[in-house]
Amino acid sequence: MLVGVVFVMGLVGPMGVALGALIRNPIAAVVGALVWLLVAEQLMVSLIPVIGRWTPGGAAAGLLQLGSSATTHGNLLPAWTGGLVLLAYAAAFGTLASTVTLRRDLT
Repeated sequence: MLVGVVFVMGLVGPMGVALGALIRNPIAAVVGALVWLLVAEQLMVSLIPVIGRWTPGGAAAGLLQLGSSATTHGNLLPAWTGGLVLLAYAAAFGTLASTVTLRRDLT
């Protein structure tokens, strides 16, 4: 469990930095991230677990094997799949933020 938590936090931090690089307004970035994390993602994981388990929060819940504390209507991803999905999200956000920032700053 401890290794999973360290892995999740190690990937969520860079995802937050990438989100801040993508959205110029810091207030909009923070509010958007909180609404996504606390409302949209939780509703998807709880009500539509087939889709919700593939979101970043659903992948993190699968990696940490939260099971019934995350959803009561379906299964989460296996731990290794949740880790790979979360890693893919972090890589995608990082690549997108790098590309957008370089284009935005050079033009």
